[in-house]
Amino acid sequence: RPGRALEIGMTKLRVMAEGKSDPWINSLPDPFEVFEWHGEVFELPAGAVPLASSEVCPLQAFRFGSKAYGLLFHLEIERTGIEALSRECPEDLRRAKKEAAALIQQAEPHLPRMQTWADRLIAHLTASSTPGR
Repeated sequence: RPGRALEIGMTKLRVMAEGKSDPWINSLPDPFEVFEWHGEVFELPAGAVPLASSEVCPLQAFRFGSKAYGLLFHLEIERTGIEALSRECPEDLRRAKKEAAALIQQAEPHLPRMQTWADRLIAHLTASSTPGR
């Protein structure tokens, strides 16, 4: 559903109390910054564990079971992705009062770190499960 504001660009997230015991999200700093491009929010699915939040959006990430994650942010983003979003979604930029060049300049130093976090998440998702985990 629509959220109260657009979140476009680098956004500071906080690990929620329940996230402190999550093997992936707890490996990130608290707070941590990620790239976002959305105006929507969602409700926590029944049985899911909330993991991270921002000032604008109280639910940015959740885990369902041990290996299913829902993320409202983009760890996978590269400069070309930000350029494409900026080119294809100019109305979002206008509504958020953002400039494409400034978004890219702000995000670029964070891209390698976010890709490392994405690699950690993929490693967690593809690791063999052990009993009791």
